[in-house]
Amino acid sequence: MKKSERLVQEISYLDNHHHFNLKDLIHEFGISKRTALRDLLALEEMGLAIYSEPGKYGGYHLINKEPLIPINFTSGEITAIFFAINALRLLRSNPFQQSYPRIADRLLNSLPDKQRKTVQQMEQVVDYYRIPSVHHNDHLHQLLAAILRFKLVRFSAQQDGKVIQEAQLRRLLYRNGNWFVEGIDIAAERFFRYRCDLLAQYRELPKDAPYIFAELDQRVNQEQQRKQTVNFECELTAAGREHFLKNHYPGMALQGHKLVGVYTHEEYQYLLTYLLSYGGEIKVLAPSQLQRDYIRQLRKILRRYE
Repeated sequence: MKKSERLVQEISYLDNHHHFNLKDLIHEFGISKRTALRDLLALEEMGLAIYSEPGKYGGYHLINKEPLIPINFTSGEITAIFFAINALRLLRSNPFQQSYPRIADRLLNSLPDKQRKTVQQMEQVVDYYRIPSVHHNDHLHQLLAAILRFKLVRFSAQQDGKVIQEAQLRRLLYRNGNWFVEGIDIAAERFFRYRCDLLAQYRELPKDAPYIFAELDQRVNQEQQRKQTVNFECELTAAGREHFLKNHYPGMALQGHKLVGVYTHEEYQYLLTYLLSYGGEIKVLAPSQLQRDYIRQLRKILRRYE
């Protein structure tokens, strides 16, 4: 058995044993004492925290029982993983409290020389266009934890000045350099979507959230259906179609060379800003109010050059 294969099996074995001694590894894997000691050193280098206790009833203990995932990847899969990590390097604000360069370096150092060389060559010949996080976010990790642990939260929202006394969060979204959080205001029974960096006085409450994910999604869908929506329609150039494919939001779709969709009152200003991002590659057709406000915004921009 190759050493890499044996280490993978040893990770699985130790994940089910809080306490073990050297002879357990020797008998379980048919290896020498010297090889067992070398394997323990290799496992520590891979991130498995092990400490030893001397004496008659001593042995080895795992300090950190967070499991290492024993998965073998092909060279192509390894390259794809590094492609994804490099594409996320500028995403410094993320809910996982991880540094992507540190993850990449740790993974790279664990690879055989041949695979490491392939990855390094790939990084030299492939460049990435990435949109970094525009704003620093203090609460992403806590927001994700509240979602997964079904806890209610309290915060004030600088976007509309509202103070949400009890909210259940459902989803984190990353859009064009900004993190957003979606959820339900329990008291008002109102769906919301706020930019995470604009949340203030955030804290998690000791109360459990009332809905499981399926129930929460149903409540959100019901509320969205009750909201008064307006249909809109725009004409796009070929470059405008490409812009849409790169950047669009729920409630929008392409129909030939037309951009169609719906919006609510709360989303109106966001939609105007989004349509302006098309530059000369779009013509707003309907409704007339959206067309007038769009033209008004264009004239406002032009007046800066007068």
